[in-house]
Amino acid sequence: MMNSIHPLPTDSLVLEGPVGVVGAGSVGGWLAAKMQQAGWPVTLLRKPGGLESGEETTKKIHVNGEATGDFSTEVPCIEIDQDGPVFRWLFITVKAGDLQAVAKQIQGRIDAKTTLVFPGNGLDLWSHFEGCGTDRFLIAATTYGLYRENPGEISVRGAGGEITVAPVGRFDEGPFLTKQLTDAITSLGLTAVTADDGPEVVWKKSILSAGLNPVCALLGIENGQLPGSTGFLLANAASEEARSVAIAEGFDLPHVKVDRALVELCEKTATNRCSMLQDLDSGMGTEVDAINGAIVRRGQELKIPTPANRLLLELVSGLTTKTPLKMTAN
Repeated sequence: MMNSIHPLPTDSLVLEGPVGVVGAGSVGGWLAAKMQQAGWPVTLLRKPGGLESGEETTKKIHVNGEATGDFSTEVPCIEIDQDGPVFRWLFITVKAGDLQAVAKQIQGRIDAKTTLVFPGNGLDLWSHFEGCGTDRFLIAATTYGLYRENPGEISVRGAGGEITVAPVGRFDEGPFLTKQLTDAITSLGLTAVTADDGPEVVWKKSILSAGLNPVCALLGIENGQLPGSTGFLLANAASEEARSVAIAEGFDLPHVKVDRALVELCEKTATNRCSMLQDLDSGMGTEVDAINGAIVRRGQELKIPTPANRLLLELVSGLTTKTPLKMTAN
């Protein structure tokens, strides 16, 4: 392990392993680096053929950020289809479009005692893993502003963030595992809280993502620029539509003040370029269908109009290309 500039809390709690992180993007790389720094038994699982030259056994990761410190480390790294251990904890951090493939690739790595953790964007991420051998699903929704500068370089942007941990459905170990993971994340020097209903937590995040992500991506702006931009009204409209769909699905969210919550999130992650903008910058496919597209489809089923989400879905989908766009503010 390389020298750390930012010391860990002295009461750092090691999560019982083996622990795996699927995906080495901004979220997966950041989590794996924090775990490795704390001495957790963590391994990064990359997609088949995804290891870069010289990375057969480790992945070098440098993390910098005012809220979480500056450090470098090396994380054990293998391809997901290699032979290996059954994991006790598996963090699924890949893009929504890769979930179906990952659900098949991890079959030999999980059993009934494996807990799958979902920090990503989109609704019903866990549905791809139902029937795969475990019903232990936890949400770990994060509002930290994470930016992948280059391969192996991750910036934590903004004044801070929070990870909300909650179970999906009701299973016997749900409350215990939720508290165990929350305590372990907190021991890494991060802010973590517990909740009772994973799907509701996902909806709360998706409500804000539906407005912030596509509008910032289209305008090519950092999160902190959104409230003062011409696009804020559209972002707020998309988020309000998402809230209406969530309420129609039975979630108790009438108290959510969307405009205020959007502004607060933008302030906390002011200097971050949201994940959808990062995807457009790099020429990768975005998660607009998993966020805005899912809201449009559910709105149709429930007869809830979602014109703002439909517009954003069409606009961002039209920009998706294999050639990096490097979006910039006008």
